[in-house]
Amino acid sequence: MAALAVAPYLTPMVMTFSTSGRPLPRPSPAETAAERTARLQREADAIALGHAQIDAGHGIEDDALETWLDALDRDPDAPLPAPASQPRR
Repeated sequence: MAALAVAPYLTPMVMTFSTSGRPLPRPSPAETAAERTARLQREADAIALGHAQIDAGHGIEDDALETWLDALDRDPDAPLPAPASQPRR
């Protein structure tokens, strides 16, 4: 019985093409340490801002959000629920 072998030159093709046959995007080059530090700081700042907005009462209650999401099935133009009026403590 003959063994089935895959030619080494075919392996990269299998790994670089999607199931649709289109090439997959090449990964971007690795970020430098300075770029990583700057990105992490931007992310931390954005998270802190979000927490501050929620703490100040600008978030939407879970029940109101779920009701709105359910309403979108019937009315795609359903208005957003109002933010919570009480600051979170």
